Amino acid sequence: MSDDSITVIVVAFNGREQLARCLAAVGAQMVTPRRLIVVDNGSTDAITGVTQHLGESAPFLVGRTTLISTGQNLGFATANNRAIAMCDTEFVALLNPDAFPHPDWFEKLLAAAERHPEVAAFGSRQMIDGQPGIVDGTGDVYHMSGLSWRKGHGRPLRDEDLVEREIFAPCAAGALYRR
Repeated sequence: MSDDSITVIVVAFNGREQLARCLAAVGAQMVTPRRLIVVDNGSTDAITGVTQHLGESAPFLVGRTTLISTGQNLGFATANNRAIAMCDTEFVALLNPDAFPHPDWFEKLLAAAERHPEVAAFGSRQMIDGQPGIVDGTGDVYHMSGLSWRKGHGRPLRDEDLVEREIFAPCAAGALYRR
């Protein structure tokens, strides 16, 4: 099923193998995004080849994928902002190249957006790859002292992590934003 309301942005700096796995996971989504933008943020390991071979793992993303080469590392926020400026979809999903979403990721995020039309940002429960049952984060936490951290990072998955709830901020490693 295709959804013309989503653009996915992946900002990559090196990590060719991880990027290939990430893009394969995007290609395996039950809901296909309208557009995929990959920002090569000054990589030195030829990640361009990953997008050129995207048709092998996700043929329906061919023709929907744009590669932006910055020529230098602009930083995560600047690279994402440049890509977001190119978007015309209702939603933008940010995904780190070392994040590998389950096939129902877009579907669940869109369902949450439909249930909560007043909300602009949606986070994902993130698990540490290669460490089954260990949480990478369930949203970002901000303390009045100015410190911030990933809620639940490094601990075993709990029942409370499986319940939809309000969080301070989604981690942009895997989040959906309403434009």
